[in-house]
Amino acid sequence: MTKRHFFTSIQCSDVSEYNHPAELHGVPNRNPHELYQKMEISRSSNRNDVTVIEPWGSILEVAIWTPSPHNGQPWKVKIISESEAMLFIDKSRMLPKEDSTSSFLINGMTMFVEGIRIIAANFGFELDVVHKLPLQTDLNLIPFATLRLTKNLEAAKSYSNDLYAARRTSRLGYEDRSIPLEAINALREIAKANGYLVDVVSDSAEIEKLLSWNIDAVFDDFNDPNYHDEILQWMRFTEKESASRRDGLGVRCMGMSPLEYWLGSHWGFLFKLPIFRPLFKHLYRKRLGVIHHIGYISGPFWDQEAAVQSGVCLIRLWLEMQRLGVSMHPLGNLVTNGGAAGKCEGLFNQPNIWLVFKLGYSAPAPRSYRLTVQEILVA
Repeated sequence: MTKRHFFTSIQCSDVSEYNHPAELHGVPNRNPHELYQKMEISRSSNRNDVTVIEPWGSILEVAIWTPSPHNGQPWKVKIISESEAMLFIDKSRMLPKEDSTSSFLINGMTMFVEGIRIIAANFGFELDVVHKLPLQTDLNLIPFATLRLTKNLEAAKSYSNDLYAARRTSRLGYEDRSIPLEAINALREIAKANGYLVDVVSDSAEIEKLLSWNIDAVFDDFNDPNYHDEILQWMRFTEKESASRRDGLGVRCMGMSPLEYWLGSHWGFLFKLPIFRPLFKHLYRKRLGVIHHIGYISGPFWDQEAAVQSGVCLIRLWLEMQRLGVSMHPLGNLVTNGGAAGKCEGLFNQPNIWLVFKLGYSAPAPRSYRLTVQEILVA
């Protein structure tokens, strides 16, 4: 089974753009009694004449902040009634060369579904989900799940809407301090409850080895035409383009100047040249900064049914990190590059590793753009 170059996407997919509170677009935990009485209220937009029926509109206003590979946001929603909706995958936003098994696609879609479940509970609803697997990839809009809401003002709440909307990945430099064992154990327990293993490496020599493997994998992958050509269509080299399209990998997400971003994506052959490679590798490592911990997740993943549960696990881990004030930055190529993945599984002595990430404390990271609720709706 081929593990292609995919989670590079998430490592920069939701890091870009605004950090101003006015850009947060988070929806607070409204009184569910009040909301339920207003369920007949609908809204429309000049961008899309599809009517938004409550409570779906309020739920989706928060759910759009779910992370996705390359910030592709592959979800489309058809609202059928105040209690039912259909969730689809937009085929044009898939990555068939990089994600040949669709495991990462399903992981991202299930994070979106689990996000809706978490948010719906805050509004006083339970969510029932029926998945449509295996995927019918011959369709342009691929059915993924039927979603049904049931009013339950006592629905178990886990993470607030404000926390959900504030969640993000941080590519900023991390602070020179360690994460308490209690916080790491909290992440381990969430993974275990969902059928996965999370562990953390804190040995400096092992960390440097992992970072070296990651940088080599990034350089090699950018010289793989399948990887390069597919990710290139999601790169946004100017702020204007990022703001206009509201998806993809915005330049500010990458933490570098537009010129650096463009040269790195178009002149990747320089990474192969012996005269330049050591210099670029040194600069890349310097940009990563101080790293006290690298974590990984392992467990069932490489088939469609297993990938569903992995999405539940990942979004809850990400939200728990946000609650703990811990930042995370996936080192995607350590999983998706075949050579690097093999080295990691040997070092960790674990099979089926599907995410490797650095974690620590950082200042609030910039935000990425997101498609609006109207833009993800279909009639």
